[in-house]
Amino acid sequence: AARFDPRMDWSGACHGGLILSPTLTSPARPVPFRREPIRLGPNWGPMTSRTQWVPWHAHNGGKMPINIGAALDARGRRGGVRTTREPDAWVSYDRAMIQCAVQDGTDKSYTRADGIGFVLTKDDPFVCIDLDIKKIDETSGQMQLARLVIQHCESLCELSPSGKGAHIWGYLHDPHLRALIGSARYGVCGFIDILQYRVYATVTGRVFRDVPLF
Repeated sequence: AARFDPRMDWSGACHGGLILSPTLTSPARPVPFRREPIRLGPNWGPMTSRTQWVPWHAHNGGKMPINIGAALDARGRRGGVRTTREPDAWVSYDRAMIQCAVQDGTDKSYTRADGIGFVLTKDDPFVCIDLDIKKIDETSGQMQLARLVIQHCESLCELSPSGKGAHIWGYLHDPHLRALIGSARYGVCGFIDILQYRVYATVTGRVFRDVPLF
């Protein structure tokens, strides 16, 4: 796995890519979204064993969830977009991966997924810290804070779909802290979201710290 270095390269036209490791062959610039195979290793096991996955497809610059169990829509396609808060829209990790493998033009009754995501609930122990690095001004103290957050949270870390952010996945067992954070997104300092339950987070598998959930 690549080692994450939360410094930024502000010299490029795209203004702000993540420098992962000097051993990587890719240039230090934002990684554009691209449809590519998703491979989650054994450290994702506590999450891949749960039926809390929802595939998504790119739509108008956003990520729209796909309800695999939905009936055919007016265009004769399956997988209408709907909220991820309904458990009947959740599927197993394997089923979500099958949706990503659907080839364009081979089966028009299915919507091809561009990626997958995980629905965090109050009944699971997981938490996701979402760092939107592209919002950070290099000259501000936020850069140092982002560096400290990633260094302190010694858990599994991956790149976001855009390549300009990071997701730290781990456990949160403390009931008092969970109650303090509450549902949906808990924003910190304008570029950090703590996701605990009643929220959907994308999973890319583009890991830069491949360690067990902590």
